[in-house]
Amino acid sequence: MRKLAFFLLLWSAMFVGFAKNKANVIPPVPNPPRLVNDFAGVLNDVQIATMEERLVAFNDTTSNVICVVTVNDLGDYSAAQFAYEIGDKWGVRSKDKRNGVVILIKPSTGNGDGDVYISVGYDLEGAIPDAIAKRIIDKKMIPELADGNYGAAVDSALAYILPLAAGEITAKQLEDEENFSVFEAILLILFFVVLVVVLLFFSGVDPNASGGNSHRSGGNGGDIYVGPYFGGNNWGGGGTWSSGGFGGFGGAGGFGGGGAGGRF
Repeated sequence: MRKLAFFLLLWSAMFVGFAKNKANVIPPVPNPPRLVNDFAGVLNDVQIATMEERLVAFNDTTSNVICVVTVNDLGDYSAAQFAYEIGDKWGVRSKDKRNGVVILIKPSTGNGDGDVYISVGYDLEGAIPDAIAKRIIDKKMIPELADGNYGAAVDSALAYILPLAAGEITAKQLEDEENFSVFEAILLILFFVVLVVVLLFFSGVDPNASGGNSHRSGGNGGDIYVGPYFGGNNWGGGGTWSSGGFGGFGGAGGFGGGGAGGRF
């Protein structure tokens, strides 16, 4: 009986400690409210001010709430759970819509991997599907994060998230842009190959001769840069606008939605 009581007491203590760890690791709602919250200290003052102004102006224009959060510790949460808790408990949304997005980054420390997650509120899931959020992370954020360029990673994500959330572009358009960019690159390579063959023909050089310039045509084609996913277009979201401070979150609860994440 004493062993059972001891076991139950130990289990209760462990459960309470686990619950406290999960509860305490979530930062409180910032006061005054801010959209860029660099708890990990990986952004400089200029980056924070520029992002904040950009996101406040976007909120003023669209009512969508895009929140950037960096932390050094996820506690016992996964990145997905942590980002959801931020969105839900902070109320990352407007008062009458579930139109928030949380961009969460936990930097890599020592031998530990870094985590990144984009959590999307219910009302923006159609505009920012999980598959598109995943591609933004994999193609735009992780390459920058792996090099320690945290500000550039956030800027790269915002360049797509803002116009998607505003309805300026659609996920289908981004997919078409990728396909078009690859097709463009193939045509460009073929054009250069044909151009080299034509020039060699009119210069009297046999393109089949060993040691001739024909071997360089393959090199020229290989040097052509084929851009990453979404091609080379920048779908807006750049620059800064003059606006007042952030008016505040919409209230706790009702965040939900989808999202995607990755490690670096």
